Amino acid sequence: MNRAYRFGAAVLAVVAAGLVLAFLVPPVQLTEYDATGDEFRKTAIFLHDGREVFPVSVLNEPLPASGRARLVVELGDRAGIRIESVTIGVRGSTEAYLEALGGDSPVIRFQHATDGGYGSILEIPDTGIQGNGAMMIPFLLQSYGDGTENLTIDIEARLSETGFPWRRYEARHRFEV
Repeated sequence: MNRAYRFGAAVLAVVAAGLVLAFLVPPVQLTEYDATGDEFRKTAIFLHDGREVFPVSVLNEPLPASGRARLVVELGDRAGIRIESVTIGVRGSTEAYLEALGGDSPVIRFQHATDGGYGSILEIPDTGIQGNGAMMIPFLLQSYGDGTENLTIDIEARLSETGFPWRRYEARHRFEV
């Protein structure tokens, strides 16, 4: 019986130490990535110690002059990684509208940014159940230019490992499409 108590105390100490480290150690900034893409899909795969941690992609239709097009931000799914929160900024001579996310949508904040009335910012401060897998975030774009402008998509995500050592990550990337 005494051995069981010691074992339980040791397990509790390891879990407590892991939790303390997980919340006291600042998140790892993911700055290294592999980039791929073509004119319709651009991808950045964030790496940590040579291991793929988090892929993020932007899929876009060509933006016609004074017309509508779709833009989809895809936040990838990697075993053992959870998406905690995400912020997406869309800038250019367009207005971006968020399409329905589907399923059990988390609480979101969506606002039109400044830049002369153009641009939008989507914030999901807590992804909830959606953060346990891949997330697809669709936008509808309305162009007011001649169709030759580039869009800038800024993505910031906070991630965490679901298993020991419960490391936390931050990833930021800018796509020009």
